[in-house]
Amino acid sequence: MITRMTSDISGVQSIDTGTLTQAASNLAVLISSFIAIIQLNWILSSISMLIVPLIVFPVKIVGKKCWALTNESHDLNDEANEILNETLSVSGQQLVKLFTKEEIEYQRYQTVVKQLTQVKVKETTVGR
Repeated sequence: MITRMTSDISGVQSIDTGTLTQAASNLAVLISSFIAIIQLNWILSSISMLIVPLIVFPVKIVGKKCWALTNESHDLNDEANEILNETLSVSGQQLVKLFTKEEIEYQRYQTVVKQLTQVKVKETTVGR
């Protein structure tokens, strides 16, 4: 729960500092470029504006995939942190050793980390 809260706070901070500034900058560039293109050749600018919707739809599809992968990544990260907090705490270590479950806990953690790595790679490549 603490990991999720920290992650959410970090996400909100990055949206506040990075995404909003970047969106405003991109909007200013788009508007100024559109005005410049219209002044140069209004026919070509009209044709280019017809092409824009063809670009928006694939971007929406990729955005949905990125969102799903991000959610899966958060869930796997939470699960990995949960395993670490349960098994690396003092009482968790004692229980694992008491029931000789070291190998099982190691395999459980290794599986989650492998899944998390695969999702992170997919998340990075889909966003490109």
